[in-house]
Amino acid sequence: MIKVLLKAKIPWKNIEINETRIYEEGSTIEKILSDIGIEMEDESNFLVAVNGKIEYKDYVLQDDDTISILPALIGG
Repeated sequence: MIKVLLKAKIPWKNIEINETRIYEEGSTIEKILSDIGIEMEDESNFLVAVNGKIEYKDYVLQDDDTISILPALIGG
């Protein structure tokens, strides 16, 4: 089992999380997104950073990672 700090703020889904969670070894960002109810069709609407670096859904979680899920900024 691994421990990660999950920070997520997705206003349009009423998601606001700032807590430590436990996942099985080999879990990916896609698992976290599924657990909090974010569908992969929404992928262009948010960014996922691991320890401050943008990562993709297939990133394998490591013990003590900090995962930040934030809305993508859209300009106009």
